[in-house]
Amino acid sequence: MEELLRRAEQGGSYHKKTSRVYNTAARIGETRSNERDEHLGRETISLERELEGQSVSIVKHRSLLTGEENTLQDLHNVPSDHVHEFDRRWEAASRSAMPSYHAAIAEHSHPQLQ
Repeated sequence: MEELLRRAEQGGSYHKKTSRVYNTAARIGETRSNERDEHLGRETISLERELEGQSVSIVKHRSLLTGEENTLQDLHNVPSDHVHEFDRRWEAASRSAMPSYHAAIAEHSHPQLQ
């Protein structure tokens, strides 16, 4: 907390947002995070998907000063040549295990005209 106050006093803003959805019975979940630190000049975006003891995480770092980006991928119990298969299984399983999640994604992707 003291670090955040010090950054605010120095004029840099700091924002972090994390969302997580998980269905314990189906053993499926997703975590999204976005962190922006203007004082340090960096932004980090991450996405982790879990399914039945397996997970795939992708973390993207971007310099706010230079625009340079790098992306890291972490696999847990998923062979590197099976990532696309994991993604397909996750999508299929999440549609039945987390229908409200998909409804919210669809709503934000296609806003309704008033």
